[in-house]
Amino acid sequence: MHYDAYDYVGSGDYGPPGFPPLAVRVKARADWIGVEGTVTQHFGQQQFTGGAEYEYALGLKQWTYEVGQPDVFRSDEKPWLGAVYGDAELNLIPHVTLHAGARWDKASDFENSLSPRGAAIWTPDDRTAVKYIVGMAFRDPNAYEAYYADGVTVVPGPAPLKPEQILSHELAVDRNLKPWLSLTLDGFYNRLKDLINQVAEPDSTVSYFVNHDRMHAKGLEAELVAQRSTGWSARATYAATMTSADTDGQSAEDAPHTLATLHGSAPLASWGTAGVELLYVSAMTDGRSTRVPASLLPNLTLATRPRWGGWQFSSSLYDALNRRWSSPAGPNDPEDQIQMDGRGWRFQVGYRLPVRGGGRER
Repeated sequence: MHYDAYDYVGSGDYGPPGFPPLAVRVKARADWIGVEGTVTQHFGQQQFTGGAEYEYALGLKQWTYEVGQPDVFRSDEKPWLGAVYGDAELNLIPHVTLHAGARWDKASDFENSLSPRGAAIWTPDDRTAVKYIVGMAFRDPNAYEAYYADGVTVVPGPAPLKPEQILSHELAVDRNLKPWLSLTLDGFYNRLKDLINQVAEPDSTVSYFVNHDRMHAKGLEAELVAQRSTGWSARATYAATMTSADTDGQSAEDAPHTLATLHGSAPLASWGTAGVELLYVSAMTDGRSTRVPASLLPNLTLATRPRWGGWQFSSSLYDALNRRWSSPAGPNDPEDQIQMDGRGWRFQVGYRLPVRGGGRER
């Protein structure tokens, strides 16, 4: 069972181009609860898993207002969603494992979604695994896409939004090169439909959200992981993707062709670890054919091992060098690109409860 909350406050000039801007504040608040249960049963070498989950929004609020004036926009929704799912792991052939499963989701405000998934895993030896995975998945419209319509910059779409859909094929090879070194190579092909986009209304300064795109994506990924018993570790990943629209074959907007990461972690005596991470995102082109430059951002993290019976602390510095980087702008934004936050800091405290059962601590 879980409870989650999200709170956002922003301010700035607001309104369509060509009109006097309003100095407004924008707020959002979400509170939701959920519960999930899973059961696993073995029958010899076969394993069957089933489960269900339910989530309810106690409040999903969005509002825009000018201080001392009536609200520009206000909404308070209480959507819910439920799901049942199952998976069968079948070991009927030596060195081959088959998975077959599905998940069915029902949401209060959107169409029901069925997501089947299957996999075949071949392990010719104890160092190699070859996997073929096929499956369908979806994404429901988020709160902004589904409910925000202030009549000033965003208006209701011509039709109710539907979940985005994806059909994915993936072929991967995992290989342990050394006891401490592993390599993964992965190729994929995805077909996407009913993509949600914010489009400008013809002959107007406002926009709306609509399902109208079909796209396909193909790419290659590679990951190299090193993990020493002394606590030193490193991971390097690289992904190259080509995403194109089905209608005209044009490359997707707001989508980088290359992503890469480099992460290293070192032990700090007996009390914790220090980590450094480099994130690279290649250049992108937005809906106005504006080029958004590539970015390379360093992140630093210090984390303790469990202390004083289960307490753990970590601190992270994001964009540690305070590098300037940008994200593609939307159709209502006057800027060609939006400058993102610079250096940021997060401190986290966690505690793991000691649960005892069957004579052992879990």
